[in-house]
Amino acid sequence: MKGEMTYLLVILAVSAMVSGPAIVVDGDTLRIQGERVRIAGIDAPERAQWCGRRERVPCGRLAAQWLEHQVEGRVVRCLPSGRDQYGRLLATCHVDGSDLGSAAVEAGWAIAYRRYSTAYVLQESRAQRAGRGLWALGFQTPEAYRRTHRRF
Repeated sequence: MKGEMTYLLVILAVSAMVSGPAIVVDGDTLRIQGERVRIAGIDAPERAQWCGRRERVPCGRLAAQWLEHQVEGRVVRCLPSGRDQYGRLLATCHVDGSDLGSAAVEAGWAIAYRRYSTAYVLQESRAQRAGRGLWALGFQTPEAYRRTHRRF
């Protein structure tokens, strides 16, 4: 019975999976087969966001470019966990077996979105200690940026 239940759960997970080539919307959002997919557990700078202590750097565009490089010409497989308030699919996404959320945070182009998950806190600590990506630039958190640049 237990084996049958596990098999059924695997079948349900695979059938819910969204996969295919991806178009990058921004540093934490993809479009796959017409579906907007928000990578769960991370938060990346908004596309229009600028960062930097000494000089202004288009960190939102850089984060999106980093993600584009990761998915370009590859099949992205995303396992949904729900939907966010904007109707986007929340999902853990993989390319060639690598977790995109983990890789983005480890590279410093996204941060662990602690409000919703602690899955990538270790990767964030390593990126911060190594001064990678956003950590090398100095930045306002994406959430704080959205709050101060909200359009009414």
